[in-house]
Amino acid sequence: MPSTLIVRDATLAINGAPETRGAPGEHLRSRLEEVATFTPEQVEEFIEVLAPSVTGEENDTEILESLVLLGLGHPSIIPRLGISPVLAGRRLASRLERMSKVKYALAVLEFLVEEHPGQRALERDLAALMRRQGMVEDLVERYLARAKKLLRQKRTPEAIAWLREVLLLDRSRKDVARMIRDLRFKEMDQVKSQKKRSRGFLALVAIGALVAFGVVREMRVRKLYSELPPAEEGDIHAITARLQAVES
Repeated sequence: MPSTLIVRDATLAINGAPETRGAPGEHLRSRLEEVATFTPEQVEEFIEVLAPSVTGEENDTEILESLVLLGLGHPSIIPRLGISPVLAGRRLASRLERMSKVKYALAVLEFLVEEHPGQRALERDLAALMRRQGMVEDLVERYLARAKKLLRQKRTPEAIAWLREVLLLDRSRKDVARMIRDLRFKEMDQVKSQKKRSRGFLALVAIGALVAFGVVREMRVRKLYSELPPAEEGDIHAITARLQAVES
């Protein structure tokens, strides 16, 4: 059944009225909570209205924002409809920056990074935007905070990778270089300790195996000895049979 919605209706329902919006980051999070309550039927109807308008590079920011929110709010539905919230979000941030809405562009990328951690394309876009805006110190602090969080989670190799990113941005951070060196030494000590523990464990296993082998062998010898044919003094045949049994 054809939708009775128009693009303006759809974007207002998803993004909210412009006059009711607060800070960009808070606005996106609050709208995501609302969009997540939409039914699958509503989502498909919105996509049916919005998708034909997504063409070229100069997309309407309201449409792109709507697609981002729909994609994040309904991750099980949107991929089937050929919509990528990450791609839409990157295009939205790029468009906002060209419109000199840098604060909003930053909020969009930070919002997407939170919702899709580990997406290197988003990380690169955010870092590039912050560098273009002269926000290198802010970017350094962001990377440091991420490295410290990873260290608390015992994810040292990943933390070192982010500390290296800090050095790429600011070569003067000797404290960061020292931190990387200390972490590497700590990792090496841990590897050595682990190897030492492994060797000790293997030695204990070997000793245990030898002791077990000795016990089993002794029990077998005792059993075989008890089964030897008896030999009485003066009985040559009995003595010969016992000697042959002992030799075997």
